[in-house]
Amino acid sequence: PSPVNHLLHSVASVSVGASSTSFTVMQARLLSEAEAVHHPKWRCLSLYRVLEHAYLNNIKRTLLESFDTDATKALDEAKVKLASEVNQLVALAQEADLKNEFVAFDEAFEAQLAASNRFILGLDRAAQGESLYRSTDRYKKAVLRFYKLRCSIAHAGTSSVIYEQFSDADHGVTALLPLIETIALKSLKMVA
Repeated sequence: PSPVNHLLHSVASVSVGASSTSFTVMQARLLSEAEAVHHPKWRCLSLYRVLEHAYLNNIKRTLLESFDTDATKALDEAKVKLASEVNQLVALAQEADLKNEFVAFDEAFEAQLAASNRFILGLDRAAQGESLYRSTDRYKKAVLRFYKLRCSIAHAGTSSVIYEQFSDADHGVTALLPLIETIALKSLKMVA
């Protein structure tokens, strides 16, 4: 595969909105590992791990903030979010102000569909049966498509789209990586 252009390598500055005490060693390590990966498939998965850490922290923070007001409601909302990774990503998109970034991801996804990328077409077909695919909120459809992308890399079974089955997968993912990186960075309150 062709080398992946890293967003952090091409910018003049990076702004960190989080306080130095809220940026954890774990976040730094995940970001460092994602930055070190060059193959599109593994870079995408590494960036997803940054988001995975962010959405679990987001659920914990939200639970603690709302627990004193209404403990039962706070626990019920946390359970709904934890019930599915897609719900966790949707909650992160809402609470970390990532809606526009997911919409931009969806626009790039659509461009790959228009270019007849077979891998992206397969991901889209796999997503069509899900309720979020028909959401009136475009960012939710984007979250679902992003999650399907993650699953195609993380799983190598026979019942879903598998990254290695498509010769154009690297090309499709390379086109999406700058947007995925932007989403991951913003989840850490970083803007490049």
